[in-house]
Amino acid sequence: IDYYDESPAAGVGTYLSDSPAYNTIELPSRLVPKTASFCCRITGDSMEPTYPKYCKVFVEARPMIESGEDGIFVYNGTSVFKRLLIDQKKGIMRLTSINPTGPTFEVGEGDDVYTVGKVVGIYVPEEMK
Repeated sequence: IDYYDESPAAGVGTYLSDSPAYNTIELPSRLVPKTASFCCRITGDSMEPTYPKYCKVFVEARPMIESGEDGIFVYNGTSVFKRLLIDQKKGIMRLTSINPTGPTFEVGEGDDVYTVGKVVGIYVPEEMK
């Protein structure tokens, strides 16, 4: 599977280069979800405990995800890993952290945001367990 070297941050975000570098890594097929398009390493702890700092997540590339799903987003030029929450009644979209100490971004009119994909799995190497 393609593995991107630029890590989305579970915290405040990491700035993206114009063409992120990637490698192909080999993992047992039983570990890779069938819908996964690529994987990347997560930095930051705002999505803990569900996603430990430095774990790898599998991402299904798609332009939209549903409210309540976890995804990789580009938010004002930074790559972030967050849970999407949409309040239809109030017309508010938030990119939230699982860890209550992590940041939440309320998306406003002047913000530039797009979805890279939905997180469909996690890989925690043995040395991290």
